[in-house]
Amino acid sequence: MKTPLTLSRIRGHLAYSWWKYVLLLIAVVMGGNLIFTVSRPQPKENEKVELYIYAYGNEAPMNEYLERVHTSELSDQKLIDTIWLTPDEASGLMVLSTHLMAGEGDLVVLPREIFNTYAGQGLFEALEDLPGVMEAADAAGTNLERSWRKNTDSGERHLYGIPVRGMQLFSDSLYSTDEYYLSLRVYNGNEAASRRLLGMILRDWLPGASEVAGIQQLCAPSSAVEQGGK
Repeated sequence: MKTPLTLSRIRGHLAYSWWKYVLLLIAVVMGGNLIFTVSRPQPKENEKVELYIYAYGNEAPMNEYLERVHTSELSDQKLIDTIWLTPDEASGLMVLSTHLMAGEGDLVVLPREIFNTYAGQGLFEALEDLPGVMEAADAAGTNLERSWRKNTDSGERHLYGIPVRGMQLFSDSLYSTDEYYLSLRVYNGNEAASRRLLGMILRDWLPGASEVAGIQQLCAPSSAVEQGGK
């Protein structure tokens, strides 16, 4: 004989099994988001620029700035985005390494010790070859001594990063700007647009850089930028 389904039995079942339905609802929502993300058309490497920041901070100022330059000067790109990576002791470095070794991130902001490690491995582009970068740093009085690192493979020393200290955008976004460096990842798949964004950040936030002719050239959508000013 079947037990009749009554309101009291339903209430009793829910009293002990409600959490199963909560988990089921969460699984459905997460599954839907995953399907949407995977099925949504993704920009190609040469249609996006991503700035990876390994720091604690306030995302709003950086997001607002990137949205502004995306609309006004980099509208040919489908995506200009910031990815914040939390530098927690448990898994922060592993997550960062996974992203960078997978070829992700066009520009990166890293603390000095991590910057030194990746710069020595040749992961970053030599910035002294880009038009206006050295002149802009000199105009701003930026000390680049620690930005020059030796590539352990070639034995050559190059300028692999620009200190972000003194740039208001990073002061507003990062909880601390001491010993953080802005770098351009080598072979990122969108060199021209990435170099332009680097130039715009220096032009807009490094004091005096907007007057440097080379920085204006770096920001321009020209073949000179694609050739790295060579």
